[in-house]
Amino acid sequence: MILEPAPTVRELLAFYLEAGVDCALAEEPIDRLAEADAPPPAPRAPQVEAPP
Repeated sequence: MILEPAPTVRELLAFYLEAGVDCALAEEPIDRLAEADAPPPAPRAPQVEAPP
């Protein structure tokens, strides 16, 4: 099996442009399909009893 050479930066940018990518959102990739970690539960305020 003959492997194709890795694309150049110019070829990669052309591919992204053809795919509709027009801007970078962050420095690190974000996996939006991964399950999100559940946020920690909010702390409860202490219950104050009404005076008799």
